[in-house]
Amino acid sequence: MVATVAVLWVARRWIDQWRQERALALFGTVTGTAASGLALLALVDPELESPVSAELGAMVVVSAPAVLGGIGLATAAASGAVSVALATAVFAVVGIASLAVLAAVMGRVAE
Repeated sequence: MVATVAVLWVARRWIDQWRQERALALFGTVTGTAASGLALLALVDPELESPVSAELGAMVVVSAPAVLGGIGLATAAASGAVSVALATAVFAVVGIASLAVLAAVMGRVAE
């Protein structure tokens, strides 16, 4: 539910071109895998004429370190090696920083 609201908010606020394609690809990726995002993208863009598939591939490469780090941190918190409070704080900081970077990048793209 949170992912759906977040994707719709990002799509309405920051995506001007290829909104439907980008929103579906993002939703599929954040709720499953990049393959899920590509599958949803193929529903609305079966010939992959939009630049969204290439953007999705680039997004996966750039976000892989954060995802792997998140998996490691969650595993450490679950095993007791790191406190849950610390892990939650790290995830919150990374999430807020990610939104700030996204806002900055989208602001420059819009100019």
